[in-house]
Amino acid sequence: MKTLILTLISCGLAAWLISGRAADALTEELQRGVLAEEVNRDLTAAVQAYRAVISQHDEQSRVVATALYRLGECQRKLGQTNEAIAAYQRLLRDYPGEAALARLSRENLAAF
Repeated sequence: MKTLILTLISCGLAAWLISGRAADALTEELQRGVLAEEVNRDLTAAVQAYRAVISQHDEQSRVVATALYRLGECQRKLGQTNEAIAAYQRLLRDYPGEAALARLSRENLAAF
């Protein structure tokens, strides 16, 4: 029964992937991993797909952290102090690994 349910879910994911409605490359890569694992039973391909998702996520994290920093900068320049502080604090909380942006955010927070 469990195998049947997993197969139906996997087939649904396959249909969704084939139909072109996948939201982005990250989602598509994750779906490839699930299909390889659950439908094709190709664990090596699944591992490769999951690793690709993880590495893409790191890149997306940098993009989101940069957007947060730039948002804070715009809000600071507009005189929207509370909003700027919130953006800098979110960057520090959610993306502490982005050292350069974290340092700049801390400097801007100290200036307030």
